[in-house]
Amino acid sequence: MGLPVSKLIIARNENDILHRFLQTGTYEKNPVHGAAAAGGLVQDGATAHPEGVKETLSPSMDILVSSNFERLLWFVAHDIYSLNTNSAQEKRERAGRNVKEWQTQLKTNGGFSVEKQVLDAIRADFAAERVSDVETITTIRDVYRWPKG
Repeated sequence: MGLPVSKLIIARNENDILHRFLQTGTYEKNPVHGAAAAGGLVQDGATAHPEGVKETLSPSMDILVSSNFERLLWFVAHDIYSLNTNSAQEKRERAGRNVKEWQTQLKTNGGFSVEKQVLDAIRADFAAERVSDVETITTIRDVYRWPKG
């Protein structure tokens, strides 16, 4: 039952940490400095936060660390790193240790990289795309102008 889905698409704005992760296997905060820190439209005066999150026209996606991503990492680690044990408790503990290590690296070093098998497992179910504020405005305009009737 349910809707057959082959892949879930992660749609991101210019705060594209998940898009970059799926491209490279590295989940890394991307600090924004100088002229590149300007965000949004010129007339709205939006600027980037000092910690690297850019203000965009899609504010619900103006985040640097995705909490749901941690859950995905746990499930993938559970599947990949627990192949040689039948103990459900040991599988859960191994997955937890892997995710804890990645999260520690994120907090300490600003990012972490996963092994190819982890990235491949995630890519099997997910793809990602990013859009700019200009693309967002264009899409909203095009949908608004779409012929009605």
